[in-house]
Amino acid sequence: MPFTLTTSWRALATGAAAAALLIGAFTLGTGQGTAASASATAKAPGSPGTRITVTGTGNVSGTPDTLMLSIGVQASAASVGLALQQADSAVTAVTAALRG
Repeated sequence: MPFTLTTSWRALATGAAAAALLIGAFTLGTGQGTAASASATAKAPGSPGTRITVTGTGNVSGTPDTLMLSIGVQASAASVGLALQQADSAVTAVTAALRG
């Protein structure tokens, strides 16, 4: 069964993987600062220190598949019914212009 990811799920998975990697590196790094490791370092002053360096960049590309748009119109008229008709006409015109 093929497994496909949408652009947003791919970005979420990439972010989660990066976060997990950084948390793991941090956890390993903080474990190096215990008293036991400090005494081991003191016994062998010529040994190089342990270091974890994490560097990364990422690019996500894809075709956008979602647009969220919030619009509003205002209408003033002598009656509520007339103002509602004007607002409906304005919304119809804006929607038609956006759909092109």
